[in-house]
Order: sequence, then structure tokens, then C-alpha cells
Amino acid sequence: MKTNHKVSFVIATHNENPETVDATIQGLLATTYYGNWREIIVVDDCSKDRYTYKHPNVIVLRNAENLGSCLSRRRGCAAACGDVLVSLDAHMSFAPGWLEEMLKYVDSGALLTPPWRNYRHTTTYHWGCSFGWQSQRFNNYSKIVGLQYHGLFEPQPMLPVVDVPMVIGACYVMRRDAYEAIGGWNPHFSIYGSEEQDLSARAWLFGNGVKCVTGARVGHLDRDGTNPTPFRILLDYYEHNQAVMIKTLFEPETTQILEDFIEPLTVGVRESLSKVDLEGWRSFLQPRRKMSDAQFFRRFLGKQSPITFRNGKPKLKKSELPRGLVQKAVLAEEEGLWLERSSIKNLVRERKKNRVRPRNDQRLGLKARRRVSLPKDVDGIGWSSSIVVEAFGLRIGFQTNVPEFLAPIAKGFAHGWSVEVDNEVDIVYTLVEYQTCLKLYVDSHVAGRIEQEHWISRKGRREVPELVAGSLRYELVERVNDHVFIDAAVVSWKGQAILILGDRWSGRTSLMFEFLKAGAEYYSHAFAAVDGDGRVLAFAQPPAFIDIDGNPKNTWPIESLNCGLEPIGVGMVVDHPLHPGVKFRPQSVSPAKTVGKLFAQTLNARRLGHFAFRSLQRAAENALSFVGPRGDMESTVAELIGRLEKRREKLGYQ
Repeated sequence: MKTNHKVSFVIATHNENPETVDATIQGLLATTYYGNWREIIVVDDCSKDRYTYKHPNVIVLRNAENLGSCLSRRRGCAAACGDVLVSLDAHMSFAPGWLEEMLKYVDSGALLTPPWRNYRHTTTYHWGCSFGWQSQRFNNYSKIVGLQYHGLFEPQPMLPVVDVPMVIGACYVMRRDAYEAIGGWNPHFSIYGSEEQDLSARAWLFGNGVKCVTGARVGHLDRDGTNPTPFRILLDYYEHNQAVMIKTLFEPETTQILEDFIEPLTVGVRESLSKVDLEGWRSFLQPRRKMSDAQFFRRFLGKQSPITFRNGKPKLKKSELPRGLVQKAVLAEEEGLWLERSSIKNLVRERKKNRVRPRNDQRLGLKARRRVSLPKDVDGIGWSSSIVVEAFGLRIGFQTNVPEFLAPIAKGFAHGWSVEVDNEVDIVYTLVEYQTCLKLYVDSHVAGRIEQEHWISRKGRREVPELVAGSLRYELVERVNDHVFIDAAVVSWKGQAILILGDRWSGRTSLMFEFLKAGAEYYSHAFAAVDGDGRVLAFAQPPAFIDIDGNPKNTWPIESLNCGLEPIGVGMVVDHPLHPGVKFRPQSVSPAKTVGKLFAQTLNARRLGHFAFRSLQRAAENALSFVGPRGDMESTVAELIGRLEKRREKLGYQ
């Protein structure tokens, strides 16, 4: 092992609390001497308040514009003089000896990461990450289509260094020559997201590998209500970066298949991709690869892979239905090809012929679903409270040894769900209080964990029902077979549903509340349930705005809202992102394109396939549909209600 490494630390910061950045630098200065030459480069990514730090070993660079974490790190690494590069977040803590431990393995040429620990080093969350694949878009940051990451738990046996599929962000260590050989930080990435997947995939594809140094103790400041993310994160950032990875990392045949999953891209993502040289980046990467796509997908994605390989050639799995193929089929219908030559009909026919047949108890109309009894105890713990609720044909049981949580959990149920008295259920939720934490189980799987020092706080107690509500929505999407669930807000105007589409930060919830002020009935703030006849059912959970980190705030009690309960047809579908100052000029959309937009936002469309198409077609066939940016909410709602009223008058509705 070389002992006289020159180490360059690169810290990217944007609107970070200066005291937090100072603490990170002071931690580095206090724990990284050991006779090694060192430099600390801080890249101020155009923060509102210019960052400064006076020390002979600290250099501060300032970006003229906000480039994002990836490009800021790339600039810092280019300016660095060391033969070892360490890229860090701006909110880190360090234990003595951490750098020595990392440098023991840096000459392997691998991309190194320490375990993910909290700021005080009292809890270890993950030992690196594994790759995952998300086929269906779900508008939160853990459900972007493309390569995902999942934290790895404690390795067995616990060795000083272990191979892992992926680093976990915040601390990346690599020799300069190895860093340059894999291309460094991606020069074509947007502001935020997917850096771990991209850098780790290239490290493996180029033969360097990724390792977790288990003995290095580095802490990371968790983002929560007291330490919020100091900048705004947009969905387009993630989708741009996923598109860059898919279009450049893999072989042409694989890329062609995967592109159908990310299509259709938003206008903003298409514009940002048109400004980068993807062909040049691809021509740099492909000749340097030492691992084939077949090897990569089999090793790191396994059964999660959306494609299979036969004789090295990729092929789409029979159970997959990428939204890009759906978009192509919808456009074919728009051109008048809907009848016997319709590509969408052929697509559905092919999927129906090749799909994997489900078990009898999962097939619609064949058998009643299998019931399981609530267990009386787990690990010898006696249950003090339980409740059973029925929703969309599923019976869901909740049991806990912390009875005070049942009432807040029950408040999160959708308005109108029936509470049952027996104990025969389809899904068992178990909330267990241990000595050090709370754990939420769905059947036998862990769905969430909250540390004791956190859940006993007021914010932590709010997180428990939020965790249950989020998991419950996911389970409904995965288990209900006779409804499709659309990521949309829903209100009712005189017995007709208005579906409000839109990404996070598009102002969807604010627009929904403006409709409610105008006299509409409340149906759902984030989850439109549509049956096989195209009717919308109520899913009225307590609505809430979200803060910059996606945490609910300002939750409205459901009793204060005028909630609808009856299934209703769709009268209007709107997608109007907020652009302050823009004059509202809605553009009409055809029923065929409306089906495509709804399908792209439907959470269980990939699983239900033909049933989802049929349901969405029936929902959209008589609905008005508009897109386009909006400014003032009040005038937007007045215009949309006016158009709906004209349509109702034309059709003879009262």
C-alpha cells in the first residue's frame, strides 16, 4: 500500500448553511493529517450567499450559475492536484482514522464508499446499495423510471472491505487515474439525481468495481424538518439523468428496449437533452467497457431486470409493457389506425398471448381471495389493539402493541371505507415497538423503521400514520385487480369527475383546493381510482400540501371537506403546471392522447395491461381534456368550469 498519497477533497455546496459547511471542513482538517499531503476544494454552486473560508489548505471556487452537484464535483476534481480524489457532501462528520482506513484499499482502483451512518455515528443505515429497476413512473423520487438504488444491510461475514453493487452517496473515494479512466462525474447530468447509479455502473462496466470499506466511520446529516434540503428538486432532473444513462451506458440493442420505458419524455427533458452531446459521450464510454450488458443485468438486477438475454442478445420480458410502446400505439390510433390494423390492439393481443398466467386465487372472477388470520403475536409480543378495514375488495388488518397509534392510522383511511369486526384479512399490517425502534411489517416484510429517539418526538409520531398511508397506497396498487389507480387529484363538479394531472411542484394540490373553493366535491388529492367501466371512485384521504422535502404539511381534516362517495364518470382531464405570470390558454387534447397521458400516470397499468387500457378508454371517451401552463389559479378554475358547463349544457345535463 502506498503511504504518501496526495489527497484532494472536493465539496460541492448550494445554499447550504455556512456553519454546516464550516463543520465539515473543520472535521476534515482535524481527522486527515497523518503526514498526507491534502487540499480541500469547496465548489460554491452559485449559492445566494457567497461562501468563504480562510485556510491555506482550503480553496473556494464559485460557479457563475447553478450547475448542480454532478457538474460542480466534476469542476472541483478537474482543479484538484491530488492523486486520490474524495468527493463529499457539504454536511458530513468524520471519526479519527477514517481516511487511513479508506486509503488501505484505494490502490485497487475500485470506487470506494464507507457505510452510510447518521451524523453522530450512532446508527449505521446501509453498507452500500444494490441496483433495482423501476418500470412504471410514480411521481415521487423513489419511483422514477430507470435504474434505482436500494440500501444493503450488514454484510455477512463482516469483512474489512466488501464488494457492493453501488456506492451510497455522500462520500466517494477513487484514485485519479481510475476516476479519469471511467470518465469521472458525468458531464451531461442535470442539477440533481442518479449520480450513484451512473458512477457505480461505469465502475463495474469498466472493470474497476465498487467496494464498501466497513471500518471507515463517516457520518451524514439527515434531511428532516430541522435540516431541510436547501434547494428545490424537480422531477425533470431525475428523468434527464436517467435518460442520459440509458442512452449512453448500454449496447445499442439494450438501449433501444430501455428507451421505451422512459418515453414519452416531458418537453423540459427533451429540451435539456438536446443541449448535451450524448453521441460524443457514448463514443467515449463504449470502447472502454469490459463487461457486457448481459453480465451486468444478470449480476446486478437478476429477476428485477426488464429484459432477458439469450446468446447475449437482449429481449423485452413478456410481462413488461413499457409506456413508450403505449405512446407509439396511441399515436397510431390518432392517425386513424385504430381498427383491425391498430398497433395498440396488436400490442395488447401480443401481451395477452405471452403473459405469465397468474395463480387461480389472483385471477378475476375465478375464486374468492384466500383469507389469512391475524396472528396473535410476533416474537412473543402480545397485541393490545387491532382493527380491520375493507377497501376495493381487500380486507386489511392492523395490529400493534402501541395502541395510541391506531387512532391516527385510522384517520388516514379514505373517507367511506368500512371498518370490519372479524379478523379474516388479505393484508396484515403489524406495528411493533421494540426497545430501540418502531418497525412496520406488511405481512412478513419490513415496510419501514423509525428510530426511538426520532419517533418519540412530535414529528416522529406524525411519520407513523404517513408511513402506513404511503405503504397502503402501494399495496392497493400491487394487489387490486379490478381498478386502475392514477397519480392524480380528483374533484367532482355536478356529478362529473375532474382529474388534475401534474408532477410534483406543478401546483396540482393548490389547483385542487381552488376547485373546492369554487364549490366542487372532494374525491382525492393524489390517487384516482377508476373501475372497469371508466368511473372514478372516491379515495378521500386527508389532503395536505408538501414541503420542499416532500413531507406533508398543513393537513386538512377530512370532516371539513365536502366529500363525494358515489362512483362518477370523467368530465374533464387537465394538466396545467404552474408558471407564474403566464396567461392561461388551454389547449384541447384528443381522447386518444388523453388515454396516453392517463396511462403514463397509471400506477398499475403495467401489471393489468388490457384491463387498464379498456378502463382508461372508457374513462376518456366523453371527457374534455386540456393541457398548457397556467398562472393565476382563480381565473384558471373559472375558465375550466365555464368550459365544462358549456359542455354539460350542450349534452343536456341539468
